[in-house]
This record gives sequence, structure tokens and C-alpha cells, in this order.
Amino acid sequence: MELQKEKKGKANLIKAGVILGLMVLMSAPWVIWQLQAKRDLALVIVDKTVPMPNYREHSSLVWALNHLKV
Repeated sequence: MELQKEKKGKANLIKAGVILGLMVLMSAPWVIWQLQAKRDLALVIVDKTVPMPNYREHSSLVWALNHLKV
């Protein structure tokens, strides 16, 4: 009986370790991104083909620049 409890305890400890390891591994890129220094860069998006100034057509470019912390 005591041996079964010990095996269950080890199994639960291994499961918790695997889950914790996966969580650390999955959150590592975000943490690294947060720790990166922000770069100051003056950019202007000039596109005379877009008739409206709401930048919907440029949203992917703006997202990429924000993601790269530019």
C-alpha cells in the first residue's frame, strides 16, 4: 500500500514537472521579446494608392513594426 502511494506521488511530481517545463518553454519567446530594448526609429509610410487615411491596408506593416519594437 505504501509503495503504491510512493509511485503515485512520483508520477504526479513528474507530471507537474513536465507541465511546468512546457509552460516555461512556451512562455520563453514572449519573455525574451519583453526583455528586448525598444529601438527608436522615425518611420513614415508613404503610399499614394490608398485613398483613405485609416491605414487598414498597412495594418500588417504596422503590426510587424510594432512586433519588432521599432
